[in-house]
Amino acid sequence: MPRLRTTSASLTTSAESSQLVSLQGRLFFDYNGNGKQDGEEPAITGASVQLKDTDGKVIAETLADSSGDYRLDDVRTGPYTLHVEADKKFRYMCDSPNGFAPLQQGWYVPLRQGTTLNLGLMEGFLTSPVDSISIGRYYDRDSRTGHVMWWNGKQYRYTNPAHGGWDDDHTGTDFDAPYRTPVFAAASGVVVHAGLAGDQAIAQGDLSVDVSHGHSFYTDCHHFSKILVSQNQAVKRGDIIGLVGSSGTFYPHVHFEIYTDSGAIYDPFKPILPLEEKSSGYWWATPTSKHWVSVSLAKNPNLLGYWTKADDPIPPG
Repeated sequence: MPRLRTTSASLTTSAESSQLVSLQGRLFFDYNGNGKQDGEEPAITGASVQLKDTDGKVIAETLADSSGDYRLDDVRTGPYTLHVEADKKFRYMCDSPNGFAPLQQGWYVPLRQGTTLNLGLMEGFLTSPVDSISIGRYYDRDSRTGHVMWWNGKQYRYTNPAHGGWDDDHTGTDFDAPYRTPVFAAASGVVVHAGLAGDQAIAQGDLSVDVSHGHSFYTDCHHFSKILVSQNQAVKRGDIIGLVGSSGTFYPHVHFEIYTDSGAIYDPFKPILPLEEKSSGYWWATPTSKHWVSVSLAKNPNLLGYWTKADDPIPPG
């Protein structure tokens, strides 16, 4: 274990020495975002670990050892945030299925005697909404009417003059599943909608559930046969929120979207093939229309990926 460097801010007088405590834990690659280091999930070694006070000042720091373990000694009790710098692919962290935080934000630690904090680092924060992953349709990355380009680079053109094709302007991912298959919360949060989808002229009886996950993110699932949660109910990753159905459509599947406070809809998959500038952007939906927002490749949120493991929507477990 590398030697801990403690700043002067963490040193106390002998009268205060009884308030000095330690913080220890382990860092690991959390494939499924459950906050536990399961069998095949490797330790994260050599990561920088910093403890910061409420003013953002570094109080103590160290590096994770070959087992992913870290330890910070001789720190006063109180509120802190733990910050981790590791491989750039990691963008989120969690300690259980009950919550997550962006890596750049840090993890809140009310430090007391002998505190242990194990953190799973994740590439994204979402897990699959269904157990058996069979994907029928993806998010359309091409704003041109009559063209469709999926996340994997597949591109083709429809000739239907009325609307350009069934998949044109598709703003989510369709997970095909048998009728009444359980649908899971893809991350922890609070249910903000449970019932018929917004615009009834468009929805045609579509049963949907929206969950707010904090950090400006929401997920939206459609076409339930039965909804098993209610508005304002707290859910954690893996909780069953409803059963697969065909409400508002003609075959059983889950239409899954991730969107933000602003209404921007993002693709949870990273593209396998490079994108061109003309297809760089994201969909913005209102109850009655969709709009394509063009952004540069450098600022395209669709290039980030939002699954707990890249392009691998592992069911919660």
